[in-house]
Amino acid sequence: MNHKRIKLIALLSAACIALGCCIFPQFTNPLHIPTISAKTLEEINQEREEIRKQQEQKQQELEKLLGSIDEQEAYQAVLQEKIDLINKELSLIDQQLRSLNNDISDKESDIADLELRIADQQSDIDKGLETFKARVRTLYVHGNDSLLSALVGATDFYDVLAKIDLINRIAEHDDEMMNTLTAQLEALNENKADLDARVAALELKRTEVQSLRSEYDKSYQQLDAAMTETEEVKLELERQKNDAEAWISNYQNRLDTLSSEEDAILAEIKRQEEEKHKQEQTSPGNNPPVVIPPEQSGVLAWPVPGFYWISSPFGQRWGRQHRGIDIAGGGIHNAPITAAASGTVTKVVTGCPHDSKGFCGCGGGYGNYVIVTHSNGMSTLYAHMSRVAISVGTQVSAGTVLGYVGSTGNSTGYHLHFSVIINGTYVNPQLYL
Repeated sequence: MNHKRIKLIALLSAACIALGCCIFPQFTNPLHIPTISAKTLEEINQEREEIRKQQEQKQQELEKLLGSIDEQEAYQAVLQEKIDLINKELSLIDQQLRSLNNDISDKESDIADLELRIADQQSDIDKGLETFKARVRTLYVHGNDSLLSALVGATDFYDVLAKIDLINRIAEHDDEMMNTLTAQLEALNENKADLDARVAALELKRTEVQSLRSEYDKSYQQLDAAMTETEEVKLELERQKNDAEAWISNYQNRLDTLSSEEDAILAEIKRQEEEKHKQEQTSPGNNPPVVIPPEQSGVLAWPVPGFYWISSPFGQRWGRQHRGIDIAGGGIHNAPITAAASGTVTKVVTGCPHDSKGFCGCGGGYGNYVIVTHSNGMSTLYAHMSRVAISVGTQVSAGTVLGYVGSTGNSTGYHLHFSVIINGTYVNPQLYL
């Protein structure tokens, strides 16, 4: 039983030590003051910053990808315009080819008809020539006997003249018929030659148009290949864009998880503060007073007039030195923060937008803050301002508004962190107020 009890006590002790070590993170402040936050919160801040850097990098990659996709789409639009123009050209070329083919077909049909007519004409000429040859052959064989026979058989002189005239007319008719047939044959051959020339010209034109169509076909194929390649590139860019968006979404989910973890730690911090406050209220004498009356006789004026609750005094806090006091109270948000004494504003840090409880790391954990340098080696520091109302180099008097109460930087709620520094050493501000 003793072994079990010892083991249980050891486990509980280890758990308590672990809880005490990981609740409050540490941060580096601009004056090298020891940190007041827990390690776990510091790790969360570091992880958050790393995630935000990666998220920003991915966002830049995403913007580049979107730009590349836009470029590809613009290139595709140009390619499509070229393809549309080539399609129109091809359509016109096809119309031209159809017209040429029709003309060639018509001319070839005309040539076929002429060839038939030439063949018929040639047949007629051949027949007439054969008849003429037969007559010449008869005249050659019989000499002038036939002509003499015709003349002898005439009844009178007039009959002789009529027969001679008839014979002459037959010879003239044969000559005329031969001349006519020859002229017609020559005309038909000329027409055929003309049609052949026209067909040859049309064939040449068709060859040229077909060559032009081949060139356009080649251009079309090249553009179509470029379009296909561009589409593949665009699909790959879209895939990379989706991956980047998924990464960004995952980063955001992780940030949300970190915020939930941070809220849980802050809730624990608040619970411990409230518990400590109750203990301080129920155990008088253990801690310095947490309420300062409006009447003070110190060398410094109260920095937040009207609000006098010290939520966290100077000294040890959460195992570390708290080198200042935290002044809080209901309705303190945006209350004026005034200079505790006359002096010169020597440092101003602004730009922290996180005016709510949390640990953003702005200003080294102090958020928006101001440092005023006084005489005799004294300086005062005013931290976690919602906004600053002064600039470096300004000469101020006690009561000059420096800024307004907030919760920027590493802060568990609206309050003013007020520090007094003498010759580089942090002292208890309550001794000087």
